[in-house]
Amino acid sequence: MVDEERNIHAMASRFFLLIFLGFCVGRCCKDASPLRIEESGEFAVNIAVENTIPGTLLEEIPLIDEAFISSSDLTGYYWHMHRMTYPDSVYRRLTSWGDMIGRVFVVSVGEERMYWGLFLTDAFSSVWENPVIRLIPDESGTGIGIPRTITIDRAYPWFMGSEDEPDPRADERIYNALLKSGKLRL
Repeated sequence: MVDEERNIHAMASRFFLLIFLGFCVGRCCKDASPLRIEESGEFAVNIAVENTIPGTLLEEIPLIDEAFISSSDLTGYYWHMHRMTYPDSVYRRLTSWGDMIGRVFVVSVGEERMYWGLFLTDAFSSVWENPVIRLIPDESGTGIGIPRTITIDRAYPWFMGSEDEPDPRADERIYNALLKSGKLRL
C-alpha cells in the first residue's frame, strides 16, 4: 500500500510539474516572439539635447523634439549592413544640423528607445563599444559632414565584445517597424 501511495504521489507531482513547465514555456515563447507588425511604431534616429555621453538611463536622455532621420525619410534600410539611404532632399536637410561629432543619438521605434550611440569620425582615437555613425569629410573638403548614406556600426573601430552579446541594432522591433514602413531591404 505504501508503494502504491508513493506512485500516486509521484505521478501527481509529475503531472503538476508538467502543467507548470507547459505554462512557463508557453509564457516564455509568447514573450520572446517577434512583435506583430501593427504593434510597432516608426523607426527614428533622434539627437540628444546635450552634447555629452549619457551617464543616465536610456529613457532619461533628453532628446530634441524633431527626429534626425526616420523611416519616412528613407528610401531604404539595408538590414545586413544597417545602412540607411535617402533622397537628396533629406541629405540637404541632414547637413543643416551642423557639427555632429560627439553628438549622442538614440534609435527608437515609436515612443520606445532601443539603444544609444555617438556620431564619430575615423580620426576618433579611442575604442567605442556602443553603436556609432561615422561622419566623413564634407564635399568641400573643409570639414566633416553627413555621408550620402548612413551606416550604424556596431562599435568603433570594431566590436571587441563577446559574440554572445546581443547586437542592439538587430532588435526585432526595429526590423518590424522597417518592414511595416516598406523601407526594409534584406
